[in-house]
Amino acid sequence: MDISFKKKRGFKASFFFITRVFYILAPQKLHLFMLLKLTPLRFYLYTFFYLIFIGGLTAQVSDEAHKNNYKWFDEQIGLQNTDLYNGVRYVTQFRTLPNDFRFFKNDDYHLAKITFDQQPYYDIPIKYDLFQDEIVAKLQGSNGESIVYLNKFFISEFSFLDKTFVQLNSQSSNEPVQGFYELAVYNEPIELYIKYYKQKKEFIKQKSLYHKFSLKVSYLLKYEGQYYVVSSKSDIQKILPNFKKQINSFFQANKKIKKDNPTEFMKMLALNLNRYIRQTTTK
Repeated sequence: MDISFKKKRGFKASFFFITRVFYILAPQKLHLFMLLKLTPLRFYLYTFFYLIFIGGLTAQVSDEAHKNNYKWFDEQIGLQNTDLYNGVRYVTQFRTLPNDFRFFKNDDYHLAKITFDQQPYYDIPIKYDLFQDEIVAKLQGSNGESIVYLNKFFISEFSFLDKTFVQLNSQSSNEPVQGFYELAVYNEPIELYIKYYKQKKEFIKQKSLYHKFSLKVSYLLKYEGQYYVVSSKSDIQKILPNFKKQINSFFQANKKIKKDNPTEFMKMLALNLNRYIRQTTTK
């Protein structure tokens, strides 16, 4: 299935973008219904001057209040009237055996916070398709339930299952960096991003075609503004040649963790690399 989106935005998209911001800044529910009665020109003029006047008040609203206000707004408008519905209908394409799936962790929907077109949406039921690197969302509307692939162009990050994923579109030292990555270690000299993906194989069982998905993981380090795809000790030593001895020692001391849980090993390695860097810079 070819999933393609167009990255465009009209008055309706702009209307709900500004109206949501307007409501968060002034969370009296009366404002929402007043805005809905404005013509496009009056809406833009009124909102422009209003945001200038009260924009400084946003810092006084707590994160929980922001979340509750956004959720209330979307419930009143209906998710079918938001930009989230700018997607492609999801259709199951592959026959699999029980307990085999193409998604992250399992085949269930999990509540997520999604930053879509610079706007946060809360408690959206999603599944992360690791085969196509897309987000499947279950959206409740006035006409019932819709399951869609969200428009990936507009998703900058999403959080669910105690993990945060960001969308990258850059170039590493040896290959393109595109798609969703777990933000595993950040706000440090060395940042670690983890790419989860699934590969598909076909097989025949009882004269029927089935598909099997196998999980793969790759790792990305960001250092001094440059991304590096790393898969071995030597890859890491090339990035930080001054810490070859420390990197060797870490690999030697953590062989079992590396074998049993490579992802946890990489997180520990990134944290230790940052410790080495801080110790050097403070001397």
